[in-house]
Amino acid sequence: SRFNDWNSSGTSVSSLFPANATRDNLYGNIELWQSLTEVLPVMKLTGLDPAMFYKFTFHASRGGAADNREVAYTVGGANTNSAILDAANNIDQVAVVEGIQPSTTGEVIISMAPGPGNNNAYHFLHLSAFKVEKGAPPAPRFLAPVISNGKIELNWTGQGKLEWSPTLNGPWAPVLPEPASGYMEDISTSGNRFYRLEQ
Repeated sequence: SRFNDWNSSGTSVSSLFPANATRDNLYGNIELWQSLTEVLPVMKLTGLDPAMFYKFTFHASRGGAADNREVAYTVGGANTNSAILDAANNIDQVAVVEGIQPSTTGEVIISMAPGPGNNNAYHFLHLSAFKVEKGAPPAPRFLAPVISNGKIELNWTGQGKLEWSPTLNGPWAPVLPEPASGYMEDISTSGNRFYRLEQ
């Protein structure tokens, strides 16, 4: 999906990107501007490695702004995450989206929408530059356990191997066969059982 237009009203003193990148910025808008409404830019990147994780760094700058021009940058492939940046008078602030794995066809979709603090009358959405780097997978994180009918269900995000131990100090042993998130087992009253995710 297209941008509306571009201007050269961004910063030229950023230490992160060249001045001719940060000075120029593409923009979208929600309310009517230059005969267009609901201009929510979307980009597709192709040719990425489906087995890798990527980090996306977004920069946007619009000088002379007396309002908030927050943009939510969302990146989606096999997983999705987002980050927010206010472009108003920005010099060196960035929005960083990490741990994104492309789709099985090596694609990611980048979309832009107003952030919750965006109070510009047209809800302008700015983008000056962005950088794509190979990164690390997101750290595994346990979600709240679910107990039902004498069983405990363990769910988590990210990639990690589930291990258990009778004490917090170990010894730790892998749960076999290696389970996926949503692992369930009977609750035992004969002793303690601690779990961890090993990345």
